[in-house]
Amino acid sequence: MVKIHGSVWMILGVLMAVYSKFIQSKIQKSSLSLFFWVGIGFVVFGVFRLIIDYVLSDSSKKSRKDNDVDSVLDRLKKEKDEMSKNHVYSSKEIISCARCGTRHYSNSNFCHMCGYSLK
Repeated sequence: MVKIHGSVWMILGVLMAVYSKFIQSKIQKSSLSLFFWVGIGFVVFGVFRLIIDYVLSDSSKKSRKDNDVDSVLDRLKKEKDEMSKNHVYSSKEIISCARCGTRHYSNSNFCHMCGYSLK
């Protein structure tokens, strides 16, 4: 879905309203008053869209962006700390394969290189 900017709605509305009034003054008929009011509607809708876009835009999020970056960094630090706590392996927990010498954790049952049984 294509999102049309509010200023485009406003410009189109002004052009439609002005042009319909110009043509209406030339032909002296009120049949074009509908186009004038549709143009005014476009202008109002464009102003409404600009207000909504401003409220929901990134400019209002920029003030929160610094806080978001800090929270992301804090979350990543916590994840790193949790991973380091969960994956602490000392040299006693590393074993070598008797056949090929590949190093493995002590909870491995088979060598990942040659398939030799480590237990």
